[in-house]
Amino acid sequence: MTAKKPKIKELNQRITFFKRIEVESDSEDYPIYKSEDVFTTWAKSENGRIKEDEENKAAFNFTDIVFTIRYRKSAEISDDMFIRHLGLEYEITGIDPVDFSGEYIKISAKRTVVQ
Repeated sequence: MTAKKPKIKELNQRITFFKRIEVESDSEDYPIYKSEDVFTTWAKSENGRIKEDEENKAAFNFTDIVFTIRYRKSAEISDDMFIRHLGLEYEITGIDPVDFSGEYIKISAKRTVVQ
């Protein structure tokens, strides 16, 4: 079964790929990061699922999202990057070619919020 390719007009969401770089630590020795943008591109975004979890008496809300972008060299995108979309930041959880034709890539990402 071949994955459905998006139409160009569906790539209508602007997203930015960036890396977090540790620059120093705060007074409690927690790292302080700065963001370094790598590139910006057009994408199609599809909401995945929302999941709640509890760990060490803290409640977490996970929001999964899938972005489809035009193909870029795989070295340009890595799983240590993050995505900024509509002012929110997402951690990359997977990078998959849509149909191995070299036209599109699907990137799975999640946003974790401590409640």
